[in-house]
Amino acid sequence: MAARSHADVNYSGRLSDVLAIGLHYDGVQYTSTNRAGGAKSVKVASMNIMSARDSTKKAVRIPLFVAKKARFCKCGWSHSESFVF
Repeated sequence: MAARSHADVNYSGRLSDVLAIGLHYDGVQYTSTNRAGGAKSVKVASMNIMSARDSTKKAVRIPLFVAKKARFCKCGWSHSESFVF
């Protein structure tokens, strides 16, 4: 089955030849102590393969990275968060 060509993609080949992935990125707060103000934050990224034929494989999120929020700065384009090495 051939896909219709879309102006944004310009692809008119078979969809079975395409790898579609979902990217997920969010901040997560955690604590290693019960004291007030002891919360820390990390950034977590994962992906899943949306073009997988099996629905259970589509649902599996594959971890890409976990980084401490302290490693990010607001120095990126339009004050977006950038990773500091």
